[in-house]
Amino acid sequence: MRLSRETRQVHFFRQNGTVLTVPWDSLFLTLGEAKSPLSGTTYDLRVHVLDADGETVRESFSLGYPSLLGNAESINKFWAFLQPYMEAE
Repeated sequence: MRLSRETRQVHFFRQNGTVLTVPWDSLFLTLGEAKSPLSGTTYDLRVHVLDADGETVRESFSLGYPSLLGNAESINKFWAFLQPYMEAE
């Protein structure tokens, strides 16, 4: 993944070698939570690329790495850094 603050776009590099480029302002971001017997609860920042109807999810990605600390605080701090970085004029 590559963030371009100048163009306000996010470039997602897929495993098949293609690249999806999406405007930052069109992304839907949410806190993701997963439970595993080995690592417990992990959190990540999930990104959904929505269809033109604004409801149908076309693609989803995890932005950054999951938090292995067992709480969402580190993801909230990551978002507190990322949002102003991408939205600075």
